[in-house]
Amino acid sequence: LRASLPQPGSGGCSLCNGHRPGSSRDPGETEMGPFSPKGGTRHTPDGEFQLVTEDLDDDVASGDGTVHDEGCNVRKPARTIAVLIVIGGFISLISLFFVMIYESVAHMHDSFPDYIQGAKRISNDTEAVISLISKQASPKMVQDMTDKVVGSLGDIVSLLVSATVGNLSSTL
Repeated sequence: LRASLPQPGSGGCSLCNGHRPGSSRDPGETEMGPFSPKGGTRHTPDGEFQLVTEDLDDDVASGDGTVHDEGCNVRKPARTIAVLIVIGGFISLISLFFVMIYESVAHMHDSFPDYIQGAKRISNDTEAVISLISKQASPKMVQDMTDKVVGSLGDIVSLLVSATVGNLSSTL
């Protein structure tokens, strides 16, 4: 089969780089070179061993005996369409993300008085709890509780930051 491949300068396939006239690439050489995983040896019609560096299943012999790589013509449009579909999907996802953010901001803007009222309720409830604790507990006990809470929050923040930095460094 390899002996019947068009040689450089013999015309070859119009769309296939490996068979293009004047190409410096051997028609059987893949991008991986002569040690392609599809490689091996075959006998030529003359009885000689020849290194085979790509699978010839997609090659089709025309009426004049010239072998044309049909994969060159069939796979290029399919690959182009697949790339366009992936790019379109990626752009759509990014667009949907920004639409979601925009809708969230619009909803928050429309309901802003409710958010203000909720923040006031939380503030009032927090002040009530703090005043209740301050009235019933001694100042030393309040200080000890405050120190413990601040220390615990510091430990939690430290743990979160160290986990994030550890995962970030392993990601990079």
